[in-house]
Amino acid sequence: MATDVLEVLEDAIALDEIQAASEEQQLEWHAAYREYVSLMEERILSACAEDLTKEEVLVQLTSLLENDEDDRRHARFLLR
Repeated sequence: MATDVLEVLEDAIALDEIQAASEEQQLEWHAAYREYVSLMEERILSACAEDLTKEEVLVQLTSLLENDEDDRRHARFLLR
């Protein structure tokens, strides 16, 4: 019986370690994704608006929010 309890405890500890590693991996992926989104935002804005400042582009995107649903959906994605 003592062996059974030890096995259960070892399994529980191993499961906790796996879960902690999984959560850490999710946080790392999320941070990498946010960094990628930020980089792409800067590259897209610079490629599409060479003669405009970032603030001018953001004003234009914000004005799209007042238009039809498709424009609002695209503007929300770009403004995030």
